Amino acid sequence: MEMQVFTCQSDGWIVDDPNYHFFKIPKRKGGFRVISAPNPSLKERQEKLMRQLIGTLPISPFAHAFRPHHNIITNAIPHVGKKYIMRIDIHEFFHSTTFEMFVEKIKTVQNKIDYHPEKYSKRTKDFCRKVIKDSAFQEHIKRTCFMHVINKESGKHEWILPQGAPTSPVISNFVLSSFDWLVGYTFILNLNDIWIGEEKENPNLDYTRYADDITVSSDDNVALFKMKKFIETKLEYFGYVVNEEKTKIISRNHRQIVCGVVVNDRISMPKERKKRVEALKYLISKGKLEPDLSIKGELAFAEMFHPKKVDRMRKYAITWRDLQIKEDILDFV
Repeated sequence: MEMQVFTCQSDGWIVDDPNYHFFKIPKRKGGFRVISAPNPSLKERQEKLMRQLIGTLPISPFAHAFRPHHNIITNAIPHVGKKYIMRIDIHEFFHSTTFEMFVEKIKTVQNKIDYHPEKYSKRTKDFCRKVIKDSAFQEHIKRTCFMHVINKESGKHEWILPQGAPTSPVISNFVLSSFDWLVGYTFILNLNDIWIGEEKENPNLDYTRYADDITVSSDDNVALFKMKKFIETKLEYFGYVVNEEKTKIISRNHRQIVCGVVVNDRISMPKERKKRVEALKYLISKGKLEPDLSIKGELAFAEMFHPKKVDRMRKYAITWRDLQIKEDILDFV
């Protein structure tokens, strides 16, 4: 079998998996993203399994990507009107998520189930038990949802999430849910001595994650710098690395954008993108432009910013203030 070699920025992998083909798509701000597309038969199996995983694998309320009733709007709402916004990007998010990490997270959840079975659905309990006890089912998950690669530097054989498989988003949200809970509650539970010993006003911190895009907002820039260090340390503990080049702290004196949404004073679309949408609508109305898939996507993006739709999404934009703390944080992670 012929080996396929592709490079994801600085990470080199030899792909030993005939079920995928690879292509590059340009990023909006330059460079390319490598997509690992499954063959039709495997994609069909992935889509079937994805429907089973949604609602079965527990994820945190701080994650907004690839979830029903959640999108870039719900991800942005908690950060509206803050003095400072910090954006952090997780380097090679999907490719950094391995099958071993998935199994370890399943075991962690199973331990929680053993102590607090009433907190979990029957679907979750049955699924975790089956992954742990049924080796054939575990192999099925591995070969359906993960891609076999060889690390070019270490020579290590690994199974990683492909960027392009329908199952990758829900699995990555599940694997990173412990991290979400840890960061989401850090600033009110005084974990790791971040705030201990300091008498400060409430820094009004909020945290959300949209796939590999982490956003933390605050009215205190010192608090943000402390959270930056904490997030970098904890991501490394969970097996991920921050893309330092993409880390940015933006004050209210500048346009604050969170995953394509302006949040300075209210939820709004960037002006240049709004003008482009208006121009597209005009050309379509005059019969001078036939909307293709790309144009339809742009129009759908603009539709999300309709005031009534934004208001409907507010109930899904949960912050830590909306959550009742009934147990110690360790019960969640």
